[in-house]
Amino acid sequence: MGLQQVANASGTSTPLGVSRSSPAVAGAVAQALRDGRPTIRVMEHALAQGRLVLELVPLRDDELRTIVARVRDACMLTAES
Repeated sequence: MGLQQVANASGTSTPLGVSRSSPAVAGAVAQALRDGRPTIRVMEHALAQGRLVLELVPLRDDELRTIVARVRDACMLTAES
């Protein structure tokens, strides 16, 4: 789907990469993120559509790198099972 403009609570838009999977895969990735360290929580309202939604909050570069690595690892683990 590429990048999509998504309005946040302040009314500004942020480009997000959007990808869809099955609800089972999205749920498994969300569970892996929740169970790992540091724990990462996704907004669960879109899991039934196979989407992970992260709240847009200000992050430091090191926090962003950690989140990207954890999402990548969770997706790889899910793909292997």
